Amino acid sequence: MVSMPTTALYNAWASTYDHDQNVLQQLDSQAFGSTIPSLISSLPANATILDLGAGTGRNTLRLLELLPPTAQVLAVDASQEMLALCEKRCEGYNNVKYEVYDMSKSAIAPAGSVDAVVSTLVLEHVKLETFFATVAIVLKKGGWAWVTDMSQGMGESVASFRDQEGVKRRGDSWNWGLEETVEEARRAGLELVGELKELGVQEGDVERLGERSRKWVGRKMLVGFVMRRV
Repeated sequence: MVSMPTTALYNAWASTYDHDQNVLQQLDSQAFGSTIPSLISSLPANATILDLGAGTGRNTLRLLELLPPTAQVLAVDASQEMLALCEKRCEGYNNVKYEVYDMSKSAIAPAGSVDAVVSTLVLEHVKLETFFATVAIVLKKGGWAWVTDMSQGMGESVASFRDQEGVKRRGDSWNWGLEETVEEARRAGLELVGELKELGVQEGDVERLGERSRKWVGRKMLVGFVMRRV
C-alpha cells in the first residue's frame, strides 16, 4: 500500500469515489437518514449549516433537500477535486457556498456563526484536538454537530482505494478510541447528546450493501454521535 498526503489521496480518488460500492459510505448514508431529519427540524428557517469535509456532496445534497431555501449550507473540503464534484452534484441550489479548506491551517467561519455542523467520515484524517476545536469555535452556543467515524471494529483498516494501475493508496489515518474522542470533544466545549450509535453488517445486509460487505458480517464499522456546544 502506498501512503500519500490525504488531500492528494482524495484528489486522485474523486472520480471513482462514489462508484466503488464502499460499504462504510453506505452505512454512513443510512445513519444520516435516521438521524439528521429530526435534528434539522429543530433549526430556525434561516439556519447556517457547515458541511465539514463535504467531499463529493453526498450529504450536502441531502441537506439542501431537507432545508428550506432560506437556510444556508457551507460546504468545505480540503480536496479541490472532490469539492468540484460536490458543486456539480448540487447544481440548481442557490443557498450553498463552496470553499476549499484545510482545518489544520485556519478557521473556516467566524466564531459562533453556524447553527449546526455535519461532518462524516472525516475524523480519521484529523487530530482530535484540531477537529473538535474547529467545530466548537464555529458553532453557536446550543448548536449541534453530527459526527461519524470508522468504528474500532474495523481494526487496522484505513480509507484507501486502488488507482487505475491497481496500486492501493492511503492517506493519513488514525483509529480513534471512543473514550478519547468524547473526552477531547468535552475539552473543546462540546457535550455528548444521547448515546453513541454503532452500525455494522449482518448476514441479511449483504444483498443490499453488496458483496464487498460480506467480509464485515458480524462486525461494527461505523460510529456516529451528536454533540452540542455548551
